[in-house]
Amino acid sequence: MKRIYFLLVVLVVFFIICAGCTSTPSSSQSVPSGSPTGSVTSLAPTPLQSVTVTVTSPPVIQATPSSSPDSVKWTTQGFDLTNAGKYQEAIQAFDKAISYDPNNVDAWNGKGNALFNLNMNDEAMTAFNKAISINANYSNAYTGKGNVFTNQGKTNDAITAFEKAISLNPNDFSAWTGKGQALIQLGRCDEAKAAFNKALSINPGFIWAQKGLGNADNPSICKLPTTTSDASVAFVNAGYTLLQQGNNQGALQEFEKALSANPKNSLAWQGKGQALYNTGNSREAITAFDNSILNDPTNSDAWASKGNVLMNLGNFTEALECTDRATTINPGNQWAWAFKGDALFALYRCDEAKVAYNKSLIINPNNAVAQKGLQMVGDPTICKPKATLQQST
Repeated sequence: MKRIYFLLVVLVVFFIICAGCTSTPSSSQSVPSGSPTGSVTSLAPTPLQSVTVTVTSPPVIQATPSSSPDSVKWTTQGFDLTNAGKYQEAIQAFDKAISYDPNNVDAWNGKGNALFNLNMNDEAMTAFNKAISINANYSNAYTGKGNVFTNQGKTNDAITAFEKAISLNPNDFSAWTGKGQALIQLGRCDEAKAAFNKALSINPGFIWAQKGLGNADNPSICKLPTTTSDASVAFVNAGYTLLQQGNNQGALQEFEKALSANPKNSLAWQGKGQALYNTGNSREAITAFDNSILNDPTNSDAWASKGNVLMNLGNFTEALECTDRATTINPGNQWAWAFKGDALFALYRCDEAKVAYNKSLIINPNNAVAQKGLQMVGDPTICKPKATLQQST
């Protein structure tokens, strides 16, 4: 029983599947069967956390599973509820597990992650500290603390926590990614790149490390902090943290706070756009991306994200125009090239789509969107010139 539980925990304790809504193209234009319709992707400097998107090889847990069968049962239920986005219910389940075994370190850590998803930073920190008091070598709790510190704008404290996690488990790619994101906030771009590359050497498919590496290479994102204080920055960071956890409503609240403090914050508008899209509000999302672009016409990521939403709405020509603009502004934007490939694919411009996907993969050979698109565009039964289609009908 202990072994079965341990394996279950390894599979679920470190991530929450990012809840993205992918719309089916709704225009009268046809689209190749199997055409990629990727979800909108935020590329802003976002605080990363250990509970995030699907990962392929989560770090091994150092903790010993609880000896109480009831505590094990409730802990497992807490993980399931967390993965389903039912954070309040998850907290109740973890509390139940703790009532059977107050030293169940996995339950305390799970509770901390659920609280973090609700943006209850102080309560989450208390839970992570409790986990550490039970097992001082439990690296995942230090990663959790790093996430909370990042969310609170305590960047140096976050780096210290992530480095502690790494010292205990050098293969914790989530901790390496979190450290990279914190370093971006300090404008320490080369160190951030090294952290993201380390994360990718452990798990080449970890999408948030891929995005982080792109951010570290983007001088409009990774730069020394300005001397002027902007009250919106902390809200933006909190919004992206919640967004990546799949807590779109909480993220929207933080982005609204940011925009109240600074209505011209392009990254806040961009994050709001993604949260709106994730909740099925594509038209409102486009308006938010337009505001992001209005306040920073050089925001390549906002152009790319708008293009991706338009792609999913079936507006392929407009999507191509947006992704063209994104790649012109920043030729190193791997996601803009990938989304451009999607738009070209949908327009049956197969050879051009291959070029776009390959450019994305030159920047990042592990870009999953470009990999999938290139595979499909190379299949003549899926992607072929429109004239050929018309002749065959």
